[in-house]
Amino acid sequence: MFVRELIPRTTDLASAALEKVREGCEILYLERHGVVTVSDNLGMALELAELSEVIAARTIYYNILSKQQ
Repeated sequence: MFVRELIPRTTDLASAALEKVREGCEILYLERHGVVTVSDNLGMALELAELSEVIAARTIYYNILSKQQ
């Protein structure tokens, strides 16, 4: 889930991220900041971070290929 761009180190950014976590999101894309993953298990949080990289790469490739057609 995407969290709109907010000023780093503010309660606004923390509150926006917390709202998404409460909605059940485990992977948060913070616009112009990075990725946050949420899990009660460190290993699963790492796997989610790696999964987010795969999703991002595939999205980039898809966008490149769809512009060529």
